[in-house]
Amino acid sequence: MRTLHPTTLENRKRKLLQAVIYHYVKTAKPVGSQVIVDKYNLGLSSATLRNLLVDLEKEGYLLQPHTSAGRIPTDKGYRFYVDSLLEIQTLAVAEEAKIRKECVARTKEIGDLMISTSHMLSRMSHYTAWCSPRGWIRACCGISS
Repeated sequence: MRTLHPTTLENRKRKLLQAVIYHYVKTAKPVGSQVIVDKYNLGLSSATLRNLLVDLEKEGYLLQPHTSAGRIPTDKGYRFYVDSLLEIQTLAVAEEAKIRKECVARTKEIGDLMISTSHMLSRMSHYTAWCSPRGWIRACCGISS
């Protein structure tokens, strides 16, 4: 029998639970394995999803109202979903800070390049030199080129 690494199994369950809760919140109808296969690309067969749904039900994240119905989230399932949304939000804030930091660094590099270029042109021409990114003069000073 093939066994999965525990992390892989937990990631599958996590993605499945997120998909089930998202779909249930969107439709207010119990969610079956075939709906997940059809609407969400988890890369898992219907049979695998059914086995994972049973595991999530045993762990208290999902509930099956009756035998032929799909699953609905429990309070524990909703708590997991909200916590995962908060985690995603935290990652988004961290990514934004990283992007801002990178932009500041790149802007400084461009500024340093412009300064060194203007110094070099001034030394070579023995005149005052000024470098700016294309379009900056028009935008800032109203001067057309």
